[in-house]
Amino acid sequence: MSYVKKYKKLIQILAFVLVLFLFSFYAYNNRSEFNRLTQIGLFDIFLIITGQLTILFSAALILREVIVQNNKNSKLVELLKVTAYSSLVNFFGFLQGGVGIRAVFVKTKQSISYKSFFGFTIIQYLSLFYISFILIIVSVFLSTDNAFLIIIIIMLLCAPVLYQGTVSLIVDKISYLKKYNSLKKYNIKNISLINVIQIIGSLLVYGISLHAIGANIDIKGLLIYTAIGQFSLAFAITPGAVGIREGLLLLASSRMGIGINDIVIASTLERLLLFVTFAIITPVAFAVKNNKNNYIGSTNTMEDKKG
Repeated sequence: MSYVKKYKKLIQILAFVLVLFLFSFYAYNNRSEFNRLTQIGLFDIFLIITGQLTILFSAALILREVIVQNNKNSKLVELLKVTAYSSLVNFFGFLQGGVGIRAVFVKTKQSISYKSFFGFTIIQYLSLFYISFILIIVSVFLSTDNAFLIIIIIMLLCAPVLYQGTVSLIVDKISYLKKYNSLKKYNIKNISLINVIQIIGSLLVYGISLHAIGANIDIKGLLIYTAIGQFSLAFAITPGAVGIREGLLLLASSRMGIGINDIVIASTLERLLLFVTFAIITPVAFAVKNNKNNYIGSTNTMEDKKG
């Protein structure tokens, strides 16, 4: 057993404690900046929560897609319950633990193997990151006045995620995925369209959060901000990727035309309202926890099988 695997939990906790310390230090020394949070309008709050619920709904659609594309059936209401609970785990747990919850669900309830589920998840994230890459490219070309050129570039860049053969190309070119040869059956167009819904929700959350605190960001900056938010999912070693996303955003802050204060305050607002969103979905989440104990809370079994 490697030292990283052996001390994984300790590393995660230390990283989280470090992030909390740095945030507390920053908040103490910039107390006046947080007064901006007291000026948020109710309509802005409504829009942010709507965006967060849209993101959660897209996660349920992704879960449905892996089931449907494996020729299985499940009620959307049940999938929303599982998504609600797994989202709570993602926010309060480490390393996107909610993915494990969903994996156990499709294994125990739908007889879809862990291998197939995680292979599907890889394809989904590759699609999400590619679409995020498109956002960055589009933000670069938005600085030009040639609208026709921008449309052509968008169409060319979108083609791969709408072409069914893309999954086959990905599986054939990435050696790690060759053992997931069965993934070639997955419809990347449907996966990508759901990812677009998630990104629309993210655009709404980030855009309104920044606007509500008075940050001066244009559409180009917002596209970059949103893309980085999606990329940060790959490095979510802390609960809710706290500190990870903010650090990545800080690296690109000059390109987006905003400062560290805007990033920290907007992220704080977004995460505070996420508690309200969770207050809305928590009754649903705990209902599935209490009634579906055979798959909720069984991530240790899944991790043992992965290992």
